[in-house]
Amino acid sequence: MNVLTIYNRSNADAVVAMTQIAAYLTSQEITNDAIDALDLKGSAPNNLDLIVVLGGDGTVLHAARYAQYTRTPILGMNYGHLGFIVNGREENVVAAVADALAGEVTQEARTNLHVDVCCEGDNQNEFETMVSKFQAPDDHRTFFALNEAALTHGDSGRVVDLQLHINGKPMTEVTGDGYVIASATGSTAYALSAGGPVISPDFKGLEAIPLAPHSLRTRALVTGFNDVVELRVMNSPAAQQAALFCDGVEAQFGAPVSRIVVRRGAEPTILLRRPGNDFYTRAQHTFL
Repeated sequence: MNVLTIYNRSNADAVVAMTQIAAYLTSQEITNDAIDALDLKGSAPNNLDLIVVLGGDGTVLHAARYAQYTRTPILGMNYGHLGFIVNGREENVVAAVADALAGEVTQEARTNLHVDVCCEGDNQNEFETMVSKFQAPDDHRTFFALNEAALTHGDSGRVVDLQLHINGKPMTEVTGDGYVIASATGSTAYALSAGGPVISPDFKGLEAIPLAPHSLRTRALVTGFNDVVELRVMNSPAAQQAALFCDGVEAQFGAPVSRIVVRRGAEPTILLRRPGNDFYTRAQHTFL
């Protein structure tokens, strides 16, 4: 067995819990390591059996981005401010980890996002061919997100004109602050604040929510399981400032973004759920 604990070192209780978990795993002769979420780099190795997260939802997002499509189970314990996708904090964190290792938890397979980006000056035909074959056109312009990809106005604060496509078909054009493309997990994050629906984590499709649209008719749109969502930036001075955020982290490019293509990730993110932490109970306590 090989366990990694990802923790938030700014939280003293999380640091204490990390040392307790490390001592327990070592006593059981289980290979283990611990790292602060802000120090994570690259991608998780394939030999990890469990990732324990001691932090809030933001720390889980760091862990999910690190695990990406490896299907490594993530056990999140709330040592942060917002704790919706993590389990509640428990007095005996060692028991929680032992239960996870013994399989006495519920696994939730959460749909995540695969985001491909095309910038001005890129070969458009080559980009379309690669994306249509589900191949990454460029590792530096391909991103993972558990919650959402948000294409928004940049520092200028001026509205941007975006065109929404589903499976290659143009659906609508929107002038506003941008668009959020979210998974069901992300429906309770940025998408919720933008007025989108709260969606059960069992749902495997995506949702597209306009941000402050300058329209009386624009609505959120929920897609099917295998649908591909594309946003195209229309030509305007503000388009040069359009910015892409994946789970709140801005993606940096050397040229303006012209298109993003978002689809379901190749493998889901596996979140481990402790008893008494079902989705609707958490939603009731968190958002009502």
